[in-house]
Amino acid sequence: MPSESCVALHWSGPAAPYAGRVSAESAAARLRAALDLYATGESMLRQRLRRERPDAQPAEIDGEIQAWLQRRPGAEFGDFPGPASKRRLGGR
Repeated sequence: MPSESCVALHWSGPAAPYAGRVSAESAAARLRAALDLYATGESMLRQRLRRERPDAQPAEIDGEIQAWLQRRPGAEFGDFPGPASKRRLGGR
């Protein structure tokens, strides 16, 4: 029986870089790193938008960031290779 400090990952095929078990601490560290990268990316985008539009109100910058997140430049059809999903998210 696996210990409770392990997380089972169920990837298959060529995109299975971590097939097997990873410790919960390792999985948590990767999640924290991913969230930190997201926050850094959003901060960089916010700074760029402020430079490009110095007179913009904070609400306008927030709106631009939300629009950018919805457009997903470079990943319009998702982040994983394969056919695009037909699901509609967020009323789009």
